[in-house]
Amino acid sequence: MRRYLVLSFVALAALLLILSCAKPKRTNPYDPSNPNAPGTLLGYVTDTEAFPLDGARVSTSPATSDAITDSLGNYQIQSLSPQTYQVIVSAASHDTAVYTVKIEPVIPETLNPQLVYNGPGEITGTVTEAVTNRLVKQGFVYTRPDSQLHRTQTDGLGHYRLTDVPSGTYYVVACKDQYYSRESLQVTLPPKRAIKNIQLQPRNRGTIDGQVASSSGPINGVGLATNPPTDTVYTNLLGRYVFTQVIPGTYQIRIVSAPKPLPPDSAYNWFGKVDTAIVLPGQTTTRDFLFELLIWWQFDSDMPGQPARGWGGVLPVWLVLQDTALAYSDPNVYLAFDTVNMSRGKVSLCDYPGRTYSDFYYLAGVRIPSQDTLWRTGMLFRLADSLRFYEVTMNQRTIALVRSDTNRVDTLERQTIFFAQNVWHWIGIDCRGPNIQVFVNSNPIINRNDGRYTQGWLGLKATRVVACFDNATVLH
Repeated sequence: MRRYLVLSFVALAALLLILSCAKPKRTNPYDPSNPNAPGTLLGYVTDTEAFPLDGARVSTSPATSDAITDSLGNYQIQSLSPQTYQVIVSAASHDTAVYTVKIEPVIPETLNPQLVYNGPGEITGTVTEAVTNRLVKQGFVYTRPDSQLHRTQTDGLGHYRLTDVPSGTYYVVACKDQYYSRESLQVTLPPKRAIKNIQLQPRNRGTIDGQVASSSGPINGVGLATNPPTDTVYTNLLGRYVFTQVIPGTYQIRIVSAPKPLPPDSAYNWFGKVDTAIVLPGQTTTRDFLFELLIWWQFDSDMPGQPARGWGGVLPVWLVLQDTALAYSDPNVYLAFDTVNMSRGKVSLCDYPGRTYSDFYYLAGVRIPSQDTLWRTGMLFRLADSLRFYEVTMNQRTIALVRSDTNRVDTLERQTIFFAQNVWHWIGIDCRGPNIQVFVNSNPIINRNDGRYTQGWLGLKATRVVACFDNATVLH
């Protein structure tokens, strides 16, 4: 019995050994340590402008399964045996690209191909008019070469679009009646889209002319310019000016310089007077600059040592003086002398006779011989009485717009500016409704709105200083 048990155990052991040898060993196909584990290729396909390509084909050599990109350009090929592949990427209207990729076990390999577009493209842009930048509507646009195949018209916004243009190098030409044709710089397709904006020069240009004059006659030597810029021209002996070869459009005409010496009744030169002109093809637009001279106090007909005629409220210390530092070659100036009473300014009110002014240009030359930094002089306007008025006051370092109201004085605006002594400075005041602008030697310095006083007399003022005034001028 014992012998039988031993034999049975031996037989069972032999059977188990035979069975274990007959069963093959099992392995994990996705174990990275397994050199035969399959790999994956994935990525996305775009064109050279980084736009995703939908429907591109990705295949391999040796051949496996192909992949087609989705709307975002994504693709994926799975179960690739680890080895080196040639990856072929193709899409309609694009050059085929070939890449070499080594697939590793399990770990995905990423490839993001970019394909060069080789199909027809489009050229777009806008056609406008030179200088004015107005849109050119219903203009013709075509390519050179192949002008008959690729041509279109601009729409209501001046835009054009040439489509299905084969790859190559072209010039884009724009044309329209009354304009010179214009050819763009070279444009090359691909890329898929190219933008070329074109400006056309009008064939028939216009003219702007006119005259600059005051109530005393034409003014020679006035400089004028336009915006948009064309050229700077000057008036002749008859006060005439002309801008020629002006591209049609809307322009601002501005007086930019005064003649030398400045005629005393052409004070408007300091105020940058502006007018608007609409220029049409082949036509002349006329814009005159004409001003009514209301008052011109030149003092040359007055007697030196005596008060100036036509002024009211003149104190004895205000006298006409023979000029030693000529103000534009005028022999006499008006002298304000205030060293007797240092506590208050001496005001000379205009009484011409008793006329008040609302909107006007008020200009005067001012010269200060003194070096005293405490001096203050200026010009008064819209005076209701001796306590209520506006004043433009200046000293060696500042200029200010001041409003006096009985027992109250308010500085509306103050600016820093240096006034040299013994030099003529032209101070200008431009009043239009509540707007008050102050100019120094034609440069705008102060711009303020204040409607407290709307009209009144004009005057001059000096405090703690000997001041000279000349060519006090009022223009309407």
